[in-house]
Amino acid sequence: MAKQEKNTENNQKSTQTSDVVTLESLKDQLVAQKELTEAAIQERDAETEKLATANQEISDLKEKLAEATATPEVKKGETYKNEEGTYEFTVSNFRFKGNKHTSEEAVADKDLMESLIKAKFIHLKKH
Repeated sequence: MAKQEKNTENNQKSTQTSDVVTLESLKDQLVAQKELTEAAIQERDAETEKLATANQEISDLKEKLAEATATPEVKKGETYKNEEGTYEFTVSNFRFKGNKHTSEEAVADKDLMESLIKAKFIHLKKH
């Protein structure tokens, strides 16, 4: 019976030693896992910052693209009406038969307008 008590006592000491070793091992694993977690958090924070910067750049580029591709405000050209219809100039200044003209003065000059219409002047659009 003394031998059995000694075995039981040895088993308890062995279990306690094993528990201490297991606790130490678990503690070491926990410390290592904590270090890995902290490193992953730092990396995530750095990547999040990079992503925010990239998103801002994308937003800025989208604004620039919208500005660059926006349709400019179209100014209506001078118009002239006669029996055949309404004609609109697509330019404000032009040359016709070697003379410089503005669309404003052309609209006021009936003979010039009739000549432009007859010549099917390229910068005069019929509506």
